[in-house]
Amino acid sequence: MEGINEFCYKDGSKLELKAPPIRLAIGTIALTEHLTDIWVQHCKSMDAELEMIKKEINFDYTHIVIKDMPRPEARERIINEVLAKGFSHLFFLDCDTFVPKGAMKSILQNAVNNDYKVLCLPVYLKRMPLISNIYQDAMFAPICKLPRKIFKIDLTGLAACLIDLEVFKSIQPPYFQGDWRVMNANGVNFHLKTGEDTAFFFKLKRASIDVYCEPKFICEHYDQEKDLFFPSLVGNKEVCYDE
Repeated sequence: MEGINEFCYKDGSKLELKAPPIRLAIGTIALTEHLTDIWVQHCKSMDAELEMIKKEINFDYTHIVIKDMPRPEARERIINEVLAKGFSHLFFLDCDTFVPKGAMKSILQNAVNNDYKVLCLPVYLKRMPLISNIYQDAMFAPICKLPRKIFKIDLTGLAACLIDLEVFKSIQPPYFQGDWRVMNANGVNFHLKTGEDTAFFFKLKRASIDVYCEPKFICEHYDQEKDLFFPSLVGNKEVCYDE
């Protein structure tokens, strides 16, 4: 990753700095019947990209797939495993989510260089009209159009999300379960029914851990039943941006 491992003095000489090693675990939870051949092939392509990163920095990775287990318990199991084995980062990847070429290198670089503890890629839901899984404000609906640059958000899903495992020192297990209330400006309590991913992001919010989105790379969301990819079914992804 350019710019991480070296420092240039004014005379042009370089001081080689050893960056801390990045040990990445990719975590996927899936029902066996949802593991499609096309997604497996996509993961092989992503592996080839990650192998190239290993030639640039002190980096290693593995892919953990848990099948046919309830999602909250499966996510907890993945967290316990990666923490016990000393990984530095975890990238949750759903089995219907396809990461664009170059995205893994970009989010790793941005996360390390800018100390983003949680950095996600946008995913559009498998429905029309198009709507993303990105909530800039948890009191409002998710956004439809994306900005161009990395931006702070309130919550998202865990379809494509990079997490610095240091965050688990600041929140308490179970990490993906909880009952929540959101209070509006008029003091009215709204009860929200949350999934396991939403519960995780509310815990981060209570711990004052910021979450960011990297909008440059929009993932493809595969509808296995209809054999459609969202958002590319509408054509050029440029239409997903607000300018």
